Amino acid sequence: MGPFRLMSVGTNVLLRSVGLLSSASFVRCSNVATQLKSFSAKCSVPNPPKKPLRSYIMYLKQMMPILTQKYPELKQAQIIQEIGKGWNMLTVEQKKPYQMQYLTHKQQYDEAMKKYHQNLTPEQKEAIKMEKQELSRSKEIKERKKASEMVKLGKPKRPRSSFNIFMAENFVDSTGMNSQEKFKMQHEAWKLLSEEQKESYKQLAMDDRIRYKNEMKSWERYMIDMGREDLVRKFITVNKAKAPPKRAIKSLGFTKE
Repeated sequence: MGPFRLMSVGTNVLLRSVGLLSSASFVRCSNVATQLKSFSAKCSVPNPPKKPLRSYIMYLKQMMPILTQKYPELKQAQIIQEIGKGWNMLTVEQKKPYQMQYLTHKQQYDEAMKKYHQNLTPEQKEAIKMEKQELSRSKEIKERKKASEMVKLGKPKRPRSSFNIFMAENFVDSTGMNSQEKFKMQHEAWKLLSEEQKESYKQLAMDDRIRYKNEMKSWERYMIDMGREDLVRKFITVNKAKAPPKRAIKSLGFTKE
């Protein structure tokens, strides 16, 4: 069987799910949670029902303490990787109990949420709406700050698609047209190009992807040297970790003979 990859959930998401956040992240999340609780308390908004855990997260939470105790020398990221491999090796029948449990919990959650919304007063609904708006604003501000920081640190620009390159080269300053209308006009012009005409833009896009890949490698090595691994893609830091002993993995039945 070929190499296995983790589920679509990133390692950082899994770490959150099992309560393995870094101290800095934990403090940030705690502050947000405290603010929300304070806001809800003022408006007497009851806490909503908790969302059910996905089937894979159930499996992860079940296996994590077992492997952590059995192999204390392994890093948490390594253990999560191996649990992901173990999950991918399970048969449909072996996964079924976890999936059935999730569906049961999901049904209970949906019913609880329905009752929760029915019991809210107009004032409480308005408070929840304001709370969501505030969170959205905070998230937007945080994203803008992060984007600004990335520019200052010289993070490479993402590669452009062939269509983006075409748009940049054929930009027309059309007075009286909004951005949506300009985009539509450019898109129509792109569709009229022959495959042969598009080929040059596709080649430029391919070159730009190679440029981005090489620049990101150099930039991420620089960030690691600066002690800013928090800015490096998660799989880069995971791959840096020492590979777990094959003996441990085989003994858990995570590889097929």
